[in-house]
Amino acid sequence: MTPQSKKVQRWCKKDKIRRWLPIPNCVYFYNQHIGGTDRIGIRGKKWWWCIFTWMLDVALNNAWVLCKESGINITNLHFRQIIAMYYLEKYGLPLKNKRKRYNCNFSELRYDDTSHLVRNVSRNTRRRCVMLGCSVGRTKCSKCDV
Repeated sequence: MTPQSKKVQRWCKKDKIRRWLPIPNCVYFYNQHIGGTDRIGIRGKKWWWCIFTWMLDVALNNAWVLCKESGINITNLHFRQIIAMYYLEKYGLPLKNKRKRYNCNFSELRYDDTSHLVRNVSRNTRRRCVMLGCSVGRTKCSKCDV
């Protein structure tokens, strides 16, 4: 270590401990007062994202101008909403279906008053409870399997 360098603690992923590492004096003072020149792992905005969104915005604006010149009177906001809805319908992810209710008609079986015994479900078997709002079923009926 030269007299013009200092030591700082940095996390060592391999050994999973903090280690003391030498850094140049100018980097040490810069980090003290401004912060972060030697920290390469800090993520920032991707450089190309601003260019991509600007190009997309220009393309949408040009398409809107062409649409207005063709005689369709529509606002820029409404035009963008139509484009967004089209692409969401065509390429968007479908909505997840909510959990379906248990749809069995056990009316005769459930109310016959014979052989309905509550059994515990093994821990290895995962079941859903039939009742809404209940997330885990730990018991079941030996006859109805509900």
